[in-house]
This record gives sequence, C-alpha cells and structure tokens, in this order.
Amino acid sequence: MENKKFYFLCGLPRAGNTLLTSLLNQNPKIACTPNAFTTNITEAISKVETTLEYMNAPNNESLRNLLKNIYPSFYKDWKQKYIIERGLAGMPSNFEYLINYVDKDLKIIFLFRPVLEVLASFVAWSKKNPVNFLEGRTATDDEICDRLMEPDGLIMKQLSCMANLMVPCNKKNGLIINFNDLVTDTESTLNKVYTFLNIPKYKHQFTNLKQVNINGVKYDDSVVGTNLHKIRTGRISLSKTKVKNILSKKIIKKYSDVQINIS
Repeated sequence: MENKKFYFLCGLPRAGNTLLTSLLNQNPKIACTPNAFTTNITEAISKVETTLEYMNAPNNESLRNLLKNIYPSFYKDWKQKYIIERGLAGMPSNFEYLINYVDKDLKIIFLFRPVLEVLASFVAWSKKNPVNFLEGRTATDDEICDRLMEPDGLIMKQLSCMANLMVPCNKKNGLIINFNDLVTDTESTLNKVYTFLNIPKYKHQFTNLKQVNINGVKYDDSVVGTNLHKIRTGRISLSKTKVKNILSKKIIKKYSDVQINIS
C-alpha cells in the first residue's frame, strides 16, 4: 500500500467520463473506478464530530487515524499501483479531506462539456431509455433539464467541483479537459493526463474498446436507466446530438447563461 497512488476523476455527466475510464483501464498499472461511494463514507465519518457522544468524550487522534486509513483500507486488495477514483473529489468539503488525509499534492482530472450539450445528451438518452432515474417516462424534456439543473442535481454538483478547481490556489491540483478534445484528439489528451499525474505513458488502443469493469466492479445501470454508462466500443467518435434539434427554445434561453471559461 505504501506504493499506491490515489488520483481522482470528476466531470460533468455525459462528458466522456466513462470513455476516459475505459481507456485508462487498458493500462494494467491503473485502476480507474466507476462512480465511487468512498466520499460518502468519509463525509459520514467526518460528521461524527457533531454528535453528542463525540463532544462528550472527544478522541481526536483515533478519529484522525480512521480518516487517514479509509482509502488505504478500501483499496487494500486492488493490485494496481495507480487508483483513479471517479466521484465528487472537487467538492470543497471532499477536496479539503483529500488534501488533509490522502495526498497533500492532490491531483484531480475534470472533464468539461458545455452545459446545453450535456442537457441535450441526457434528453436524447432519456427518449431511448424512458425508464430512468429522471422519470423520463412521465417527465417532459423541459422537466428533465430542470431536474438536472437543480442546486443538488448532477450537473450543479460537478460545476461546484469545477469552480473549486478554478480557484487560483487550487489550479495546480486540477487538469480540466474539454470533451471535444478527448474525442477528437484522444491520444494527445491521454498524454496530458499521464503528464499531469506523473505516470509513465502507455500505448493505448482507440478501437475495440471495453465497457468499464475493473477488478470485478462495474456499472449496474438497471438502477439508474439502461445504457447510461455504455460506451461505443467500435471506435471513438463525436455524437451527432445537436442542441437546437433536441432542447426547447425555453431551455436554451434559460440555461444559455451557464457559461464557464476553462482557459
């Protein structure tokens, strides 16, 4: 475990997270996870400090030991040297925990895609797979978009991660990648990832890809909606999804001001 390194993957949904995960897992020294629940564990344990029992008999050292050993214990049996965990590592509270207890030189990859494209991709997927966590069978396309854009929704949580990574003192901890670059210039983008993480480069293949399955951990999309995390395996290509053909004028106007400069 002393030789294991922990890195993190965040990003807007429908922005290539699953694709990048599949590609990185071609490298036998890397384990890039599906969406992980580790930060849920750390958040729950951190809240112990607010309990009456803890305040009545605080044990700071033991609590710190527990928080420090969550990641080494969780990934103890994983054989890969480099663990890249997908989740909400960029959220301010998670970011602070990871800096303090996992790696002071924290490194987070973030995948960005324009918000309207993300919404259009979700709507297109929902039409093909109407039984899903967005209640696509009964919800209108506009309602689906509004649910995704709720303050505690998938998109806003990830935008919070991105905003935190763009704070000047945190920029060194993040690598923001544009979805379009990942798809159209995949090899160069992967090289940027390897350079950022300081991992020796690997010769990847960009056809005949595999669905995400690492150490027996894979997505069960029956709980969220069929094919949510399914990638095209033949070759990497840009989706033909067009915002104006899918989203209503109302939604385009409503969320067109959600612009983020990633330069």
